[in-house]
Amino acid sequence: MMKPQIRNPSALPLNSDLTAVISQQCDIKSLNNLAKTNKTFANSVKSEVEKRVKNYATNNVIYHHIILKNLLVNPKFVEVLLQQSSYVTLIKVGFGLNNIDKIQYEISDQSRTLKALEEKAQDEITKRDLEIKDFLPVANIDHILQKIYQNLNQQDEPHDFRVADSLIGKYLYKVTGRTNSPESNQEWQEIINLLKARDEKGNSLLHVAATKNDPQLMFTVIKCYEKAFLDVKERFPYYMLQNNDGDNPFHVAFNYNNYSSLTALDNAAQRLTLDDYMKPIYNQKNKDDQTVADILEIAKIKSFKSQAQSIARF
Repeated sequence: MMKPQIRNPSALPLNSDLTAVISQQCDIKSLNNLAKTNKTFANSVKSEVEKRVKNYATNNVIYHHIILKNLLVNPKFVEVLLQQSSYVTLIKVGFGLNNIDKIQYEISDQSRTLKALEEKAQDEITKRDLEIKDFLPVANIDHILQKIYQNLNQQDEPHDFRVADSLIGKYLYKVTGRTNSPESNQEWQEIINLLKARDEKGNSLLHVAATKNDPQLMFTVIKCYEKAFLDVKERFPYYMLQNNDGDNPFHVAFNYNNYSSLTALDNAAQRLTLDDYMKPIYNQKNKDDQTVADILEIAKIKSFKSQAQSIARF
């Protein structure tokens, strides 16, 4: 039996214990109302917000439109969202919001709020860049992939990969645009070479990211491939690339029970749109004769409960 959602917490007499219990049942909008009800209990609500965001970020990619959606509901919530976001999402919010994104913010007060959001995203990028500088004092494109692998191999838990995510976002995704012009192709050639690279076990960067259950990291890596290989005809083979064990990135994520990363890969494959590119990916088998479609179905069943709970309360 589903627990009832509490929509009007301001009607209840509050103490700290009751606030903690109520906040666990509220959606984000109600949490915002609860924080306004009594400033004494705002910290309890803030703690629940931070926990909720981290729980969401563990299972789902935080897209820029999710941040915009919550911008006018709970600015503090958005600040925590930014702290948990991938570097690529920060770039989108801090530098890449277009007129379509901004059309709902024509009122002056809302426009100022949006401007403040962009500045917060840029501040968060600055913090990430400082962390990168400590890890990679001199930016050398030849050493970046080595440093990324070093960070990923040193860490075990989700959200410990922020340095790797930032390195990938800053140096392999870049803030600059990408076209199919000869000049752009030449500018991106070094990055393309890094994305094509494989280690001694035959793993690409997609394979390595798939060993970690961090959807923000996987999202950043995928976006690098999407930007570097604009033509889907050139891009889709990297989702099918098999390592020395005969596993493509989907199989690797499944082998590690990394269902959040697997979902991010599935979303990327769906963006290829054409069956000519999608079918070969979903029909590809591993050494256990399991197709990508097979493992996605298994993963969806196993992860449905936690995903549904996380999304419903977001």
